[in-house]
Amino acid sequence: MTQHMRGLFTALLIGGAATASAQAVSDFDNLPLSQPDTCYIDPNPVGNTVGFTNGDAEFMHNFIDYGGFILWEGFTYSNYTDSIGAGSFDWKFQLSARTAKGYANSEQYATAYAYTPSKIRLKNGALGRPVAGFQLANSTWCYNYVKDNYHTGDWVKLTVKGYLGGALKNDSITYYLADLRAANTASHTNLKTWDWVNLLPLGNVDSLWFRVTSSDDFAPAYFCMDNFTPLVNCTNLTGLAAPTVTATGATVVWHTNSTALSYDYVIDQTAADPTVSGTNTTDTFAVTNNLLALSTYYAHVRSNCGGNARSDWSTVSFTTPALPPATGIDHYQAGNALVTVYPNPAHNELYIKTSLRLNISVYSTDGRLQLKAQATNKLDISQLPQGMYQLLFHDQDGKLRHHMSLAKTL
Repeated sequence: MTQHMRGLFTALLIGGAATASAQAVSDFDNLPLSQPDTCYIDPNPVGNTVGFTNGDAEFMHNFIDYGGFILWEGFTYSNYTDSIGAGSFDWKFQLSARTAKGYANSEQYATAYAYTPSKIRLKNGALGRPVAGFQLANSTWCYNYVKDNYHTGDWVKLTVKGYLGGALKNDSITYYLADLRAANTASHTNLKTWDWVNLLPLGNVDSLWFRVTSSDDFAPAYFCMDNFTPLVNCTNLTGLAAPTVTATGATVVWHTNSTALSYDYVIDQTAADPTVSGTNTTDTFAVTNNLLALSTYYAHVRSNCGGNARSDWSTVSFTTPALPPATGIDHYQAGNALVTVYPNPAHNELYIKTSLRLNISVYSTDGRLQLKAQATNKLDISQLPQGMYQLLFHDQDGKLRHHMSLAKTL
């Protein structure tokens, strides 16, 4: 008997048909099993075998009945706890995780035989969306085989690919269940715990393809899985509001979205949806400090669910109030330096008295830039029409240090 042979069962331990979970995550814990130390086998192994469903995924497996001897490939789930292995070829040894438990000491987990590709089909809201990833463990059989037979240069790896619209995508994820390739034996690995495998780089998928290969093409092609986590439909966020608005800044907040890994936001003066991706954040708020007084702005925020999955933009508008009334001389403190701006109102020239190097921008009340000067202590405003203006003072790093209103006289 070779290691390539698909899992051999001499008895059918029927656990009952698996039912779909309302949750997207497949943790296999709620799937029925008849007793301890057993596994799920399709009760109708000959013909149209469809495997079992858990969470928002269908785990495929195929059976061939040779007069009571069942050869299988693909996925099953179990509560086996054989972390040692007696070197036999029985089903308990084949399907046990080296960890003897599921992830976080759960009772059940899935095992796949993937010498030929094993497949998972996404369902419901997960269909056509990215998959965040899953917890991976070595099988006891594969772990022991590597420990007893492998030497420097050998390896066992799992490769994962995605399908979308029936076409196999070019990208793939590779994880080494055992890696003895390095000359330095201190860096050799043989997985004996649960470890997270990130599948987000595969992008949007409707099914996944798993295959185990090895350097000698003889290692037992098994791996164990838990907490398979698709990303369900990327839903629009709620609770978008601008609770704090000043003449030159605003704070925008929104509710946490359970389908989002992060959020994209854009704050501009256009009501239409942004054509850029915007700023990405894992916070549920955004702060901006470079706004103009008496102006209307729009905060656009959307859920970012990983891969290419984004929700629709949600938008809230707000209007900044006027700047404080102008005075003849304006003083403010910037760090340890005092800044004095005068006169106000002004006719031809505006003076800035300070030890700082400040850049000055002058805006009309409709938000249009009128003048800009760098590191100056005198600003010529003689060509400006009579009226009210807004002055913004930035330091050499671009940080807004002060703002004020200015009355330009004839």
